[in-house]
Amino acid sequence: MTDSFIPPRLPMPNRIRDLAEEITLADLLNSPSTVCDAISLMSNILNHAWVYSDIKTPDDISLERDLFTISQAYSIETRRLAFDHLRQRRQLTKNRQ
Repeated sequence: MTDSFIPPRLPMPNRIRDLAEEITLADLLNSPSTVCDAISLMSNILNHAWVYSDIKTPDDISLERDLFTISQAYSIETRRLAFDHLRQRRQLTKNRQ
């Protein structure tokens, strides 16, 4: 048994590949309805990147470095506001069920 933690291979369906390639992180960060999710996404990737250290490629490391640079452009207060908004949204969703 190995100490590696390997994520499942989740291939992107061909029918959505073109659409997915047209959407950028900039699009998500620029939209009021997705900016909080995009900030959370970057934080989750960066906070859990160590789990995959055994399988990272140079491209993965470069991507993480770029995400870190982008995420640091947002102040701590801005990131907290984003996370608070997501918590409030989850609570709203729970209350509606």
